[in-house]
Amino acid sequence: MSAIYKSPICAMVHESMEDVYRNGGIDKKTMRDFDDLCLAPVQDMSAAAIRQLRLREHLSQPVFAATLMFPKR
Repeated sequence: MSAIYKSPICAMVHESMEDVYRNGGIDKKTMRDFDDLCLAPVQDMSAAAIRQLRLREHLSQPVFAATLMFPKR
């Protein structure tokens, strides 16, 4: 799943800072600050809307969860 940015400039800055973070140049807290500044807010979805999305994409519940990177219980 790709990120949705607030603007093209935010996309460039965030992607650059992701590289810096992966290479140890900034800590997790600072990366979260960049997330807050650059990424568009996440939309709330009802359970029915999530189910509809999953069915539209022809995904089982475990595959859908893995796609979203939810850990197994």
